[in-house]
This record gives sequence, structure tokens and C-alpha cells, in this order.
Amino acid sequence: MAFSRPGDWLWEEWSGFDYHPEPDNLVYCTEGHISLSEESALKALAYALRRDGIFTTLGEAFSALESAHTDHGYRVLYEDSFEDSFASDVDELDDPLALCHEVTLVEVPYAG
Repeated sequence: MAFSRPGDWLWEEWSGFDYHPEPDNLVYCTEGHISLSEESALKALAYALRRDGIFTTLGEAFSALESAHTDHGYRVLYEDSFEDSFASDVDELDDPLALCHEVTLVEVPYAG
């Protein structure tokens, strides 16, 4: 790996279901309720976007994050599934055996 900073592994690209971003936008996820107004969270996400080759410079990553959309909810893993799903509220869930973890999803505009 050519580029890594402390904290940038806190963010990963969302590959689950039940979250529908705008076309061509990327979604990144981290555990817990995080605000991008926290400088450390913003920097970690910008570094992750650069690490993953989404943007070639940190300036491009920070610029894209200025118009990013943040959602808070839950990463849900159902008993009979190996894929994550997203729920904005645990009261929406029909399965009492589902495993839920609070997450923050950030939808990043990307013209790729």
C-alpha cells in the first residue's frame, strides 16, 4: 500500500443493501455516529478516499466532501444473510435476531 495515515482505515466503501445513493455517488461507512464537522473524521475520510484511488489529491477529496451528504443509521446483518443492510431506525426491522450496529454513511459526489 502506497499511502496510509492513522485513522484512514476507519472508513470503508459501503457495499451493503438498502441504501440508495444518487447515481455516480460513492458511499463510505464508519462505525458509530460521526460528524464530518469533526476535523479528525473529515481528514480520515479524505485520506481514505485518496488511499482507495477515488481522488488523486487530498485537495480533490476535501473539495468533494464539502458537498457530501451524511446519514446516520444502522448496519444490519440478518441471521440468514451474509450481506449488510442499512436501516435508518431499528424500529423498522422485522427480525428480532438481526445484529445491528450504529453507523454513519457519507455519500460523496464523484464524477469519475
